[in-house]
Amino acid sequence: MNTASAIKAAEGALNKGEYSYCIKLIEPLLVNYSAETLKGAQFRLLIVTAHIGIGNEQKAIETCRLLLNHKETNIRQQSKQILSILES
Repeated sequence: MNTASAIKAAEGALNKGEYSYCIKLIEPLLVNYSAETLKGAQFRLLIVTAHIGIGNEQKAIETCRLLLNHKETNIRQQSKQILSILES
């Protein structure tokens, strides 16, 4: 499965509440896309949503913290917003 297909399938899985499947699709891509890249950060935000969905808030928090200093303002803002909700 190519990257675009995996992302589309992962987003579909999130929409259906298939959080574990989303993680299964995205995790292999993380090897090729570091958290510092835009794609890598976007993949990690998808995984954060999936971890929240399965009740693994601690893993979601850890992943959000990785993105707090990202060069893209939008990624930083999303991470901060999600983190503030998870830590409240």
